[in-house]
Amino acid sequence: MTTPKPAPSQSGSAPSSNACGEAVWALVPVKSLDQAKQRLVSLTQAQRQALARAMLQDVLSALGSSRVIEHIAVVTADQDVASWVARFANVQVITERQAGGGMNAAITQGIDAIREHGGRLAWIIPADVPLVSGRGMDRLLSRLTQQLQQAGGAAVGICPSFDRGGTNGLLLDVYQPFRFRYGKNSFLLHQLQARKHAVNVITGESQTLAMDIDEPADVRRVLDYGRQHAASRSSATWRLINEMDLMHNAEMTEADFRDEAGPPFDAARARTNAAHGSCPASLEQYSELGDAPADEVMRRAAALRDEGHGQLVTYSRKVFIPLTRLCRDFCHYCTFATVPKHLPAA
Repeated sequence: MTTPKPAPSQSGSAPSSNACGEAVWALVPVKSLDQAKQRLVSLTQAQRQALARAMLQDVLSALGSSRVIEHIAVVTADQDVASWVARFANVQVITERQAGGGMNAAITQGIDAIREHGGRLAWIIPADVPLVSGRGMDRLLSRLTQQLQQAGGAAVGICPSFDRGGTNGLLLDVYQPFRFRYGKNSFLLHQLQARKHAVNVITGESQTLAMDIDEPADVRRVLDYGRQHAASRSSATWRLINEMDLMHNAEMTEADFRDEAGPPFDAARARTNAAHGSCPASLEQYSELGDAPADEVMRRAAALRDEGHGQLVTYSRKVFIPLTRLCRDFCHYCTFATVPKHLPAA
């Protein structure tokens, strides 16, 4: 590590310099390896642990090549992870005070440690985004820090996951009051936290940062991206997936890539809810949902939609004529385009 900046005074007051002129610290929370990627149920524990290590290696390598990131810290309760991370230069390990305390508690401890070392800006990034690159991260962070500076530091930068449910990047001033809400619906809940403390929300978009790996469909998404972008094929994760043939071992069928069917939408109930005012009228009112299940959030969102738009349906008059299923674009929502490997042999 480079020499840390002077710590704040014992009074706890923040350094007087502008937050956006400070060095950026990266904070990577890492679960214990024996708990890694439990949703990839068809993989062996050894395979899940190898995958978790490969992804962490890719994330740390990207952070190490960044021109914007000056300090890197990993917070973990796993001593094996701590020992393995020690081989990376300029990476500081923060040992969780309470093993099993959860991701939010670990991140809070990490932010406290950064503050104690005189840091001001923290970039929180998960350990399972293997396609992120130092150059791409620099472009994203440069935009976020510039906008944060324009807001006078009273802002947080939030980057969503692929499904826009999770938070895959969070940039904030460590002296900004903020309660971390990682878990279900964290992208929304972190926006609500920012609004609660009257700070601006800056949304950052990054295709590679959005692609974490938790489920079988995520593995295929990373593979498909790598087939179309040669630079991504050098990642330890992409090589591991191919070498271990994880696609086959995870028994991924087409059913794995379809959205799970949720409960049927009850239009009558939605209209009743809206009529009786049980549907929040603004984003701030969603804070009462807390950690409510996704289907409850969706029901309230559907009620708002029906209240505002009724039975109105919009459409495009454009006509799509499919001459081929091959496409250079990489649209996550597309179920039509494919790659040569998935086409039947001639």
